[in-house]
Amino acid sequence: MKNTNWYEKDIEEVLDFYYTELSEEQMLEHLMFWLDNFPNLDFEWVNMMLDINAHDNMPIQTIIDFADKLHVINPEYYLEHYEFIEKQILDYAFHIQDIELIKKRIDILKQSPVIGVDIVVKDSLYRLIYYGNYDLARELSNAVWKPLAESDQIYGYPEYPFIMTIYLHKLEEQYQFVKNGDKAKTKWEGFLSEILKLGFDNDKRLNYIRDILNSNFDKEYFLNLSDDNDIQMIYLNIHFIKYMKDNYDVPFALSELWFNIINKNELFFNNKKCNFFIPYIKLDNQITQQYDNFFGTNQIEVFGKMWGLHFVYEFFNHIKLIDGDDYQTMKENIAFFKFAFMKAMSNNLWKFTFIHSWPNSKDDCITLPEKTAFDKTFDMDYKQANALFESFPFDLKGSERIEEEIIQDEKSKDDYIMPPFYSEKTPYIKEGAKIGRNDPCPCGSGKKYKNCCLNK
Repeated sequence: MKNTNWYEKDIEEVLDFYYTELSEEQMLEHLMFWLDNFPNLDFEWVNMMLDINAHDNMPIQTIIDFADKLHVINPEYYLEHYEFIEKQILDYAFHIQDIELIKKRIDILKQSPVIGVDIVVKDSLYRLIYYGNYDLARELSNAVWKPLAESDQIYGYPEYPFIMTIYLHKLEEQYQFVKNGDKAKTKWEGFLSEILKLGFDNDKRLNYIRDILNSNFDKEYFLNLSDDNDIQMIYLNIHFIKYMKDNYDVPFALSELWFNIINKNELFFNNKKCNFFIPYIKLDNQITQQYDNFFGTNQIEVFGKMWGLHFVYEFFNHIKLIDGDDYQTMKENIAFFKFAFMKAMSNNLWKFTFIHSWPNSKDDCITLPEKTAFDKTFDMDYKQANALFESFPFDLKGSERIEEEIIQDEKSKDDYIMPPFYSEKTPYIKEGAKIGRNDPCPCGSGKKYKNCCLNK
């Protein structure tokens, strides 16, 4: 009977009823009943519940119970549809720093990394690093990089951040050997043997990196590399992660992400002297372009990378690549951008509490509100969270100058562009009835809602 028209119509009518007439809790209550009493239930009936990010009002333990039950009853099905529900559970697990819950959810990601790579797997890697769970980050990376690299379902290099996490840990081990006075060639050869298995090319850059590990920064040598931006950035990158390890005991995997926000971008090479100063508007554009404005799937990744940018400029100042008024202005620009980013993400500040555990620096020109203030936003909507944010006592030097730069930049534009993080503009969201799964999608594609934006 499953292939008859009446059966398909019946499914659609029931799902429409669930989606449009029931509250989230009622919907889940019904589905839990069916799973408890009819374990062979056709799983098309529960498919919509896996887009759990649309059901923010459900008790988190109910969501966890539903996910675990479905995973046990039909693990193959669950591992093909888990990404949104596991994203929400992991949001909560990282928020309360429940390590055992995090480990349990990460184990699910390892079983089927391709399905959830863009929604939850990469996001979890960054959060593990940002929260200092480096062992778990390496375990995840070791488990998923090869399935991602070999998959024909995804494009590009989805394995890259996982391979880099493994590589940076092994490189940090080599640096520790250097600091301990052990420069044995056999240890480096062992390192090369391990990372070549990850897909690295055994070219001259690897030996060049070894030379940088064993040497101090040489400004004159660096300036003579100005015709090769790739080599320049490798030279700066390795010396920066060494600087952060030596001065703040920050692991290579974290400081590399901070440096990554500017890596290989020509905005930071605006003359032959490699003056790393850039105006606020260009800084905003550079970072905003890296953010997924439509889905926001890399929100945590970009926030964490951006928040460490002042350390990069502290290093540039230390090696005399920026100083004086330029350095002071850059510190103000970075602090103002942090303020703007936090304001734009005010109802999600609870996701970024990892920055409270990062080392302090005298060169960070913004006073961070207490972690408890960030935590409060977990149960707030945007309006409430924005009101809380407005109560924070920020004292930003250079804000008048930057606001004037913003005004002048907006006056010079003729065409509409996506508002950057400093903008006061917010999108208009119409309040109305729920959209049926079979209704035309409001995006205008001409498809049914269920076949278009429902899962977005």
